[in-house]
Amino acid sequence: MKIKILGLDPSLRNTGTAIGEYCLETGSLEITHLKLIQTEKFEDGTKVRQTSDDLKCAKHIIRELRSVVAMHKTSFAASEVSVFSQSARGALTNGICVGILASVPLPVLEVHALEVKRAAGGEKKSSKDFMVQWAVGRWPNAGWLTRKLKGEVVLLKDNEHLADACAAIAAGILTPQFAQAVAMMTAMKEAA
Repeated sequence: MKIKILGLDPSLRNTGTAIGEYCLETGSLEITHLKLIQTEKFEDGTKVRQTSDDLKCAKHIIRELRSVVAMHKTSFAASEVSVFSQSARGALTNGICVGILASVPLPVLEVHALEVKRAAGGEKKSSKDFMVQWAVGRWPNAGWLTRKLKGEVVLLKDNEHLADACAAIAAGILTPQFAQAVAMMTAMKEAA
C-alpha cells in the first residue's frame, strides 16, 4: 500500500510543492511530481496596498494547492512551519503562510527547519545548494526545473523551493504523528 503525501515549502512568491509516494511495506519514498507555484507583483504600474498584494498571492496559492491535492489525491501534507522572523514584514509573511497551510484540506505534518535539514543528511546551516543537490541526487526523474545553457541542461535556482518541499516529506515521514497515522491505517486495512 502506498500513501501519497504533499510536501510544501510555503512562501508568498515561490511555493514549492512535491508529491511523494510512501510505500508502507518497504518504507521507501518516491517523489513523483513537482510544481512551483509562483506569484508576481503587479507590473502594470498600478499602485496597490501591500496587503492587497498579499491577499491576491494567498488566494492564488490556496487555489493552486487545492488543485494539486485534488489532482493527486494526497492523504497528508508535510511542511516546515517557520517559527522565527527577523523583521515585522517577515513575521507577517510567516503568518500568511500559516494561514495558507491551514487552508490545505489535509492533515499537516509540521516539521521544523532543523528536521528538514537532517532528513536531507545535512546540518543546521546546510545551504540551499546542498538541499537541491541532495534532492536531485535522490530523485533525479522527479521533474526538476531546467534550462539549456550553451547546449547543456542546467538546474534553475528555483529548484531550492522544490527541494525543500521534498525534504519536508522526508522529515514528515519520520514524525511520531506519521507513525501513528500509518499504524491506524494499517489496523483499519487489516480489520476490513
